[in-house]
Amino acid sequence: MTTADLQQQLQAQQTELQARIDGIDRDFAAGRSADSEEQATELENDEVLVQLKNDALLELADINRALEKLDAGEYGLCEECGKEIHPARLEALPYARYCIDCAA
Repeated sequence: MTTADLQQQLQAQQTELQARIDGIDRDFAAGRSADSEEQATELENDEVLVQLKNDALLELADINRALEKLDAGEYGLCEECGKEIHPARLEALPYARYCIDCAA
């Protein structure tokens, strides 16, 4: 995979995650039902949405970090030991921060 391909893939994931976050924010902005039974269901749904948003924000931060490292010429190096991250790991998780040994 070329650097341009990688950058394009990361940017596509970045766009997708931002759209997911924006959708969750729109859902919260829409307000909630006045019906108390419906509110209980909405509260449970809100808890799930909050977790989904938090997960998306964390993944987005990792993608942003990977794009910064790509621009700086530091992409693919483990943040713990400084060794090269195996290409198969980066293919599976393009924003991996650690080699498999340090991730364990």
